[in-house]
Amino acid sequence: MKLLVVTIEKFQEIEMYGVLGTLKRSGKFEQMIFWNPDGQKEVVGSNQIGSIKTINEEINVDDFDAIFIPGGASCINLRTNQKAIKLIEEFINKDKWIISICDGPNALHDNNIFLEKQYSSYPIENIDKKSGKNRNKNYITVDKKYITGKCPSASIDLGIKVIETIFSKELSQKVYKAIFGIE
Repeated sequence: MKLLVVTIEKFQEIEMYGVLGTLKRSGKFEQMIFWNPDGQKEVVGSNQIGSIKTINEEINVDDFDAIFIPGGASCINLRTNQKAIKLIEEFINKDKWIISICDGPNALHDNNIFLEKQYSSYPIENIDKKSGKNRNKNYITVDKKYITGKCPSASIDLGIKVIETIFSKELSQKVYKAIFGIE
């Protein structure tokens, strides 16, 4: 499986590394491409723990199976980044998997993307007032091909749910046991 990761300055590191590390552990994600819509070749997370080298060329959606949108302060940029929003909409129109966490789903909702889907997201006061009936308080939500998580601590659970939903419960349990050291 090929995953495109929307990588914008000040992404939330726990979400980025927790979700992607879990997905990579499944052995099913052969390629993870980090894309920056702003032309940056390298971006730093919100806690300045590390940086990620990115590509910023045109993306052919048909080359990917899924897109991941992490949260964090990067979502302030995402809300008004039409290049990123248009690309995410292309993934939706091509019936690809949409994976997002924390403020990512809120930013998508603000751009009229999650209006018809149930989703989990970080509880931000102004978001809660305009999110309507579809935002819930669940840790993880799956609505068809949309898989969302509430907050940074949901990162591993989101990765496990993605593996279960896309591949199998058996594989997700195997990854869960490996991550948590369960014999």
